[in-house]
Amino acid sequence: APQVVPIPDIATLSGFDEFDAVILADVPRLPSAVADSLADYISGGGGLLVAAGQKTQPDFYNGWQSVDKTPLLPASLGEIRIAPGDEAFSPSAQTLTHPALQKIAEVGKSDFADTVITNYRPQTIPDILVKESSVGARLNNGDILLTARQVGKGQVLLLGTPLDLSSGNLVTRQAFLPLIHELVYHLADPAAYQLNLD
Repeated sequence: APQVVPIPDIATLSGFDEFDAVILADVPRLPSAVADSLADYISGGGGLLVAAGQKTQPDFYNGWQSVDKTPLLPASLGEIRIAPGDEAFSPSAQTLTHPALQKIAEVGKSDFADTVITNYRPQTIPDILVKESSVGARLNNGDILLTARQVGKGQVLLLGTPLDLSSGNLVTRQAFLPLIHELVYHLADPAAYQLNLD
């Protein structure tokens, strides 16, 4: 069951251990104490999805460090890139390689590749993370749309678009709900739970 927490109230959370996954939906930045607590949560096995949009402040996210003092996110965020004129960007169906995207990757069976993206935050994987981060999806111009990285026992996903209408029509696609479901299910990592009892 999702719990929505407005940014002004996030400091009231005692911690993140009760959650299977956390989504930062176009959150500008976090208080340092909350950022440290979230980094600890991820290192201990939690899942984080950062959906970066126009409100997202790259200086905070690019400087956010994990418990081992490496960058927490799998890639660095750049400044907003806007589609020129009447053009638009879209996901490249041939590049949807992340396991959570498999159900929406089949051309003809999903409208995800038809998504119109009018603006996004480009991503660059820093040299220090080349062996740890992976590209899960790209746009039709070759830029990265989704990156992933394991941090300690947890996982972090970085999406270059927000989860609303401010950057295109992603939320109107039939593939949107399966996309979010699969991303959260992947982050929650249900296979990690031992359900068998002696």
